[in-house]
Amino acid sequence: MSFVHGEPTRIDELVEFVTWTVKPATDRLAGNLGLGMWVNRSSGAALVMSVWSDEASLIASETAVTQLRDDGAAVMRGIATVERYETTLVDAVMPHRVGNVMRLVRMACDPRRLDDHTRWTRDNVLPVMRRVPGYLSHVVAVHRGSGRAVSMSTYRDGSDADIAYAATAPIRTAAVNRGITIDGVLQYEVALVGIRAAGPQVPAQRSIDLPTETLV
Repeated sequence: MSFVHGEPTRIDELVEFVTWTVKPATDRLAGNLGLGMWVNRSSGAALVMSVWSDEASLIASETAVTQLRDDGAAVMRGIATVERYETTLVDAVMPHRVGNVMRLVRMACDPRRLDDHTRWTRDNVLPVMRRVPGYLSHVVAVHRGSGRAVSMSTYRDGSDADIAYAATAPIRTAAVNRGITIDGVLQYEVALVGIRAAGPQVPAQRSIDLPTETLV
């Protein structure tokens, strides 16, 4: 995941750059399963996420994508921060469209309990979210070395996202009681749908445990 922060007025330029330069370049790399992009036009924040079939493909891509990240940050006149995770849970009921709303929640816990918390999310969080009109998908990704995790929940629009956030308030309380720290919530809109999969299901993948954050 590349988190890009810069001038809000340059978001559309970054979307164009990622769509016509970054994605075609990464699509040609061995093991690439696609790339998606999400933006917050008010804050000037963007998330660009590429998916890889295995660790070797991810490692091999580093040389090629580093310059693309630098160029993307330059388009925004800002910075790009890299975070790498392993996907542990994917629930996708409908494909995404440009303009859908995604809520990203940052969390942290004891690294030894990551799998236990993922199972708890599958059994307790997904049933609630699936009852929300406009629910499209939920993805959980973890960093096993640090115990950090992110969840990405996507909805048809902001109203559906607000309904889901209210409906899951008791679950967030239960999560904290289980030892999960919620560090923040970010909202984006879908700007580019480009992760390839059979049908609406986004492929779960394992990624190599590299340094957690790199400023480029």
